[in-house]
Amino acid sequence: MEDFEKNRVTHVQQMEATVKHLRAEHDRYKAIAEKWEPVVTVQTDANTQKTKFGLRFGGKNVHATVSSNFLQEMDSTGATSQIVNALVESLVVEQLTKVIRPEVERAQQGANATLGAGKW
Repeated sequence: MEDFEKNRVTHVQQMEATVKHLRAEHDRYKAIAEKWEPVVTVQTDANTQKTKFGLRFGGKNVHATVSSNFLQEMDSTGATSQIVNALVESLVVEQLTKVIRPEVERAQQGANATLGAGKW
């Protein structure tokens, strides 16, 4: 028992250090996980009769706006599908444009060089 009392402070310090480390890891991974958790917002403007759906996902924010007539005329499955498609397309197009644009520019330069060869 006397041995435990002598080492008690050391054990408490080790446990506190472990807890501090685990909290830091939790905070770090929580921020990463939240970035990939989709968050949807909806705003309706009574003046313009438009509803704006927002999606925050992967550190990006995209929006799709539809009219109130659209929401009234469509069934919920069809409206959901079209809104989701618009939001996902916005996310994908933005990311793919960054990757594909340099390749298109290189291909254009190659086409210009090939078509312009031999012309003086």
